Order: sequence, then C-alpha cells, then structure tokens
Amino acid sequence: MNVEHFLAHRDHTPQSFHDRPEVDNRRCKRARPETSLSVWTQVILSSDMMAMIASYQNGIAQDMLPFLVFDPRRLRRRGADMKALLTMDHVHEMLTCWLQAHDVSRLRRLFDRLGYMRFLVAMDAVYYSNISLLDRLHTLFNLATLRGNFLDVAAHTNNLAVLQFLHERGHVGCTTAAMDAAAKHGNLEMVEYLHKRRGEGCTNHGLALATIHCHTAVARYLQDHGLAKYSKNWLATALIRMRSRAPEE
Repeated sequence: MNVEHFLAHRDHTPQSFHDRPEVDNRRCKRARPETSLSVWTQVILSSDMMAMIASYQNGIAQDMLPFLVFDPRRLRRRGADMKALLTMDHVHEMLTCWLQAHDVSRLRRLFDRLGYMRFLVAMDAVYYSNISLLDRLHTLFNLATLRGNFLDVAAHTNNLAVLQFLHERGHVGCTTAAMDAAAKHGNLEMVEYLHKRRGEGCTNHGLALATIHCHTAVARYLQDHGLAKYSKNWLATALIRMRSRAPEE
C-alpha cells in the first residue's frame, strides 16, 4: 500500500486482507492546488529573491555582462578596436542606461564583481561633471585611493567645481597638464587655485596656449608668478604641438 492510501484510511477500522475493498489509488492521491506552481514560480523568480540568491554566488550578474567589453584583458586582445570601445561617449551611453535601470545602489555590487569599473565610472563622473555621482563613489571607496590623473581630466573639461571636489577629498592625480589646460581655457580662477594649493605648476606650453587663445590675464599671471616664460620660437613650437595633438587642443 502506498503512503497516500495509508493516509486516506488511517482513521478506518482495520479489516482483514480479504475483506478490504479494492481501492482506486488514483482517487486517493491528494490533489495539488492549481495555484501552488504559479505561486512558487512567482516567488523564486522575483527580482528580490534572485538578487538575494545572486549575492551569495560568484559570477557576473546578467545586467553587468555588457561591461565585460571593457575588461582590460579583453581590450588588449582586441588591439586596434580598443580605442573605438573606450571612447567617453561609448562608456557614458552604456553607464547612463545602466544607472537609469538600476540606480547607484547597485554600484557596490558592480565594483565587487568588476573592479576595473571603478576607474571607468569615476572617469565618466569627472568628464561629464557629475558631482553627485562622485560623492556617491566617495562613500563606496575613498577617491584618494583612485589611480589616475583625474584632476587633469577636470581641468581639461574646464570644471573648477569638480577639480575642487577631488582635491578636497585627497585625490592627488595631477600633473602640469592641469594648469596648462586651465590656461588654454583662460580660466584664471582655476589657474590661481592650482597655483595656491598644488605644486605641479605648468609648462611653457600652457603660456603659449593662453597667448594663442588671447587669454592675456592668464598669460600675465603665469609670467608674473614665474610659472612659465616664452621660449625661443615658442609660437612655432606651440602650433606644431597643437597640430600633433588635435583635436585635444
């Protein structure tokens, strides 16, 4: 006798083997509620449940798979395609769509799984002047520990607020390129800020850029404070350098 049959007759008075009527076992089987499978499916496949399960597992979540294209090992293998993939516009487009779908609360998990995304997300925030995102990143990891010349990037985009934000939080990624960029933009306030708070200074090329773009106040400041001077054939040298680095300058 199967278990279902035993359970169905557990309250009956025992009978002899020959007196027991034949029983249709199919009728004794407990009917499974029609909704049990659908309820179970809804629970196990819910986004909250899947997220909780995934948090205890290794591997890459589905929403993070598109970012594998930025894996440095893959980029090195792709060679010539690397520059096309690593454009700021491409990174920004992918990251913006992802943040709209998952919000910044998912960044910690992203960084745990794909460590190189720290650099790319920070670069995107600096390049596109997203201070709120930078502030969120600073709560997840100290921006001072981030490798890369992000102060140079902030100066390149001519955003003093972002540059100040990074400097005040201890980020030290800065070279003479920062003040050179500030001079090119004619941003005297940024030039003064870098001069008073940092020691990298600028190059003679920064003075040349300020002069070529008619930023006389900046050019005068650089000379008056001994930060740069006109070198021999400075104009020809600057024009050759600008041509070789176009469209950057």
